[in-house]
Amino acid sequence: MRVRTLLLAVAFVPAPGRAIAAQQPGLPPIHPVGPIVARLGVPVQSISRIRVLSTGAVLIDDPLGKQVLLVDSTLGRATPVIDTLGATARTYPRRAGALLPFVGDSSLYLDPIALAFLVIAPDGAIARIMSAPPSMVGNRDGPLTYGSGGRLLWGLWITHPDSGSHGPGLPAALVPDTGLIFRADFVTHQIDTVALFNVPRQYAAVSAPDSTGQVWRTQTVNPMPVSDDWGVLADGTIAIARAQDFHIDWVLADGSRQASPKLPHLWVRLSDSAKAALVDSARVFYSDPLNQYHQSSSHGFGPPRTRTYTPNFPDPADLPDYLPPFAEVQGGDAEGNLWVREFNADAIGVLWGREAPGTAGGAVFDVIDRSGRMIDRVRIPGGATLQGWGPGVVYLSSRDGNTTSLVRVRLH
Repeated sequence: MRVRTLLLAVAFVPAPGRAIAAQQPGLPPIHPVGPIVARLGVPVQSISRIRVLSTGAVLIDDPLGKQVLLVDSTLGRATPVIDTLGATARTYPRRAGALLPFVGDSSLYLDPIALAFLVIAPDGAIARIMSAPPSMVGNRDGPLTYGSGGRLLWGLWITHPDSGSHGPGLPAALVPDTGLIFRADFVTHQIDTVALFNVPRQYAAVSAPDSTGQVWRTQTVNPMPVSDDWGVLADGTIAIARAQDFHIDWVLADGSRQASPKLPHLWVRLSDSAKAALVDSARVFYSDPLNQYHQSSSHGFGPPRTRTYTPNFPDPADLPDYLPPFAEVQGGDAEGNLWVREFNADAIGVLWGREAPGTAGGAVFDVIDRSGRMIDRVRIPGGATLQGWGPGVVYLSSRDGNTTSLVRVRLH
């Protein structure tokens, strides 16, 4: 699951005229999640990822609070696993890492500074430390997870040979349009390529040197990328969602491959005014200092300098005529189904010039079973983020001032 450009910003602009939309036959009805059955009883500043154990206990990575907590099955009591307060033998790394599943109920936590994984036992103890593949750290795009026959998985964009120039003194490097999924074996230390996925092309302009000799790189942001995405099921099967025709390619643990039939999705045709509104709303979103890009640059032996900037945006005419079939792959639930997030429901409503039928509220997820059939569409409350799954339940987080809450919610 890759971090994508936010389409949420379009919900904050006036309706850009009517876009043409049609409900695709075969789409299941949308069901809201059920009631809350447990609520986190300890304060955390943030939640980047959780790991749900078979006992119902939950590991929580809180990067702002610089801690990893093991919370019991009631979500009421927490034990520090990694922190900076001296309560544990392990110190949270200076740069946040990644929490991911390992064998059984054990887990891994990546320390990107030490290039090492901490192996967390089911009781929260640090069992041992393993080295990480050097080529992985700092070069990832997308999820870092454990699966596919017990091997580490990550994605990486490859360099595209094409490049060009956008004005004198402003060479532009073409962001690659192809990504690779790599797999590393912890026993043999061998790394192999599992599959390829498509990513949107974008240009990054590089400025001419300023008076101090420094150069700055300015990213071009596509507010509506059409891109493949991938995730991993509980049994280690890799699922690659293809954006061109919305079907799932499966890579099994033994290396064999399967392809599912095309999936239904909402067809939303964008008018010229809708495309212009998408770009304008993205520009407004990124003009907020809280959302601007941060960049550090150094030259010679002087101290690094930092800046914030609003990225560049494409011409509205270069946007596709239809909304992409999905926004991102969220992951696999406890029943072995793949969850794929649809494009923001509020944004679709704005593009239609009215509320989209059946999509008001929070994010909507397509639930796809192992045969590649869409068996459900689930909506979570507005403002909530889907963090993980347990048998028959989902875990949702939401911000409340300076703290983040986590709840366990029944699916139906």
